[in-house]
Amino acid sequence: MNLEDRTYNRTVWKADVPAEEAAPLAQCPAPYAIVQHTGGRPCATREECSEVVRVIQSGQMSNKWSDIAYNFLVGGDGFVYEGRGWNRTGGHSKKLNRWSIGVAFIGTFTTYLPTKRQLDAFDLLLKGGVLMNQLAPNYTLLLHSQISVNDPILPSNSTLKLIRRKQWDTKYDNIDRLSEVPPPFVVVIHTVTGNCTTVFECSSIVRNLQVGHIGRGYDDIGYNFLVGGDGNVYVGRGWTKRGAHSIPMNGNSIGLAFIGNFNKAPPTRPQLKAAKRFLEEGEAFGKLKRNYTVLLQKNGTERFVTRGEWFALIKTDYYKIPPLTEFPAPFVVIIHTTGSNCFTQQTCSVAVKNIQADHLSRGWGDIGYNFLVGGDGYIYEGLGWNKKGAHTIALNARSIGVAFIGNFMLEPPPKVQTHAAQLLLKIGEENGKLRSNYTLLAHRQVANTLSPGTMLTEEIKKWPHWGVCDGECAQLVDKYGQK
Repeated sequence: MNLEDRTYNRTVWKADVPAEEAAPLAQCPAPYAIVQHTGGRPCATREECSEVVRVIQSGQMSNKWSDIAYNFLVGGDGFVYEGRGWNRTGGHSKKLNRWSIGVAFIGTFTTYLPTKRQLDAFDLLLKGGVLMNQLAPNYTLLLHSQISVNDPILPSNSTLKLIRRKQWDTKYDNIDRLSEVPPPFVVVIHTVTGNCTTVFECSSIVRNLQVGHIGRGYDDIGYNFLVGGDGNVYVGRGWTKRGAHSIPMNGNSIGLAFIGNFNKAPPTRPQLKAAKRFLEEGEAFGKLKRNYTVLLQKNGTERFVTRGEWFALIKTDYYKIPPLTEFPAPFVVIIHTTGSNCFTQQTCSVAVKNIQADHLSRGWGDIGYNFLVGGDGYIYEGLGWNKKGAHTIALNARSIGVAFIGNFMLEPPPKVQTHAAQLLLKIGEENGKLRSNYTLLAHRQVANTLSPGTMLTEEIKKWPHWGVCDGECAQLVDKYGQK
């Protein structure tokens, strides 16, 4: 279907006569196309969309516009609705009205993407505009949010273009700083979404990622930066803020996410070129440590379930909990939670949340463990690496407390559970969260308890770093008692 067949003219949607005829553009073909949404409800049929467009025109004319402000509108029915039309000055973008075609998507798209039909119609409109010589062949596509009173009219001509947060229309919450600035690591990730080739498409994906991450309990989008298939870099948390992309590395790395899913196809050439240039400039301007290391997000890191993903209660004293007095930690204490084990992420998440609620009811600031390991083979983030736990009074300030979900007095944990715990300890050691000579202890060695159960205790005795509580450990137990 061509553009003419996909366009409803003013007669079809029963437009009112404009108060005055719009002036021609100062330049035709137009050098800019500006995209925005109308706000309000979407529409899915010609009748609904026509009604919405009439309401928009009526409202804008009552506010002293001479006509509907947009040159065109795109409905959820997959059709283009003629507003002021081609080569007419709009009323949508004060600084660029005379040099642009304003296109409005009918609906509100802060949480959801437009329909595929809507995006296809928009693409057809732009291509048709070029073919009809109404849009310049090298026109620039801008988001309405890119144009403000204080911004220059023209975008940067830099080879590397950063799409700043305000340009993809986002919230900004307070995030902890990185523990190392400039960071020594870059962790490369893919978003496992569709790819994108325009600022509009990429910005929509970035906004939806942010909504999804906040819905999981994150403070913001989890990545520091994202690279689009359009060759632009999108600012997430930025250079100095702690990401939420890889639990072992969040505090000392930049999370760089390629927008798309690259299990079967490679990133676009502009995407690779932009990422390479971005990292080069990051190092040159001191945003990354000299000779920084690039890491791929390993399968191991995907075994982590963040606090947001198990729906941790957020009204806790988590941010007030002090760091460990010794870091990297010299001890790891293995615990069991008692109660039933769990074998799916859903049931394990419920178990972890119930444990958090129980610990809070005891007056603790949050869940008492640094990490928990489920029978599903996943690692659940508790307090994380550098927080003082509430599991072993003698060693809380000097150890990482790892709790196996379940009771292991009579039966051993499943292999997936022990393998996940071993992976956690390996990651901790490799990434400087645990001392290279840390001591692995059973909870019963340092507290008056049967935890972590006889069968689990026998299992961890076979692991590297297994030790006895002597020296400093024994002194601490003597000082605080086996409580």
